[in-house]
Amino acid sequence: MKPLARRFSLFIQVGIVGAMGAVIQECLLFALVRWCGLHPVLANTIAAETAIICNFTVNNLWTFGNVSAHILPKRFAIFNASALVSIGIQALVVWAGIRFLSSEWYLVYAGIGIFIGLLFNYVLYTRVIWRRGASASHDAEPEPKPESA
Repeated sequence: MKPLARRFSLFIQVGIVGAMGAVIQECLLFALVRWCGLHPVLANTIAAETAIICNFTVNNLWTFGNVSAHILPKRFAIFNASALVSIGIQALVVWAGIRFLSSEWYLVYAGIGIFIGLLFNYVLYTRVIWRRGASASHDAEPEPKPESA
């Protein structure tokens, strides 16, 4: 696949996985606030971490086609650390929305925070976590995903 087409394909796949994670996060956020009585900022943090675990798994297996078990713990640690920025953005947006607008719209604020993190996460995924051919160490690079004809 040509480099530009591959980057576009990766962006679409990351977007699909991100959308799936956003749905998981929003549903869990709603449940934790509505049925468990948690504050929306705490509930969003828990829901975001759950979505991060799901996103890592799907991105690792589908988007980047990597099943190398020997580097999964290191890759997950980097992935999770990079996601802390997104969680921080989301927490800030949820807090600010509740503080300055209305607490009834916490799901919307979380959605805005998720959207803000999309491009940031894509850059980290492609340039750091699942980078190809940029490292001298084979442990830092995923195995190539088979291309379909």
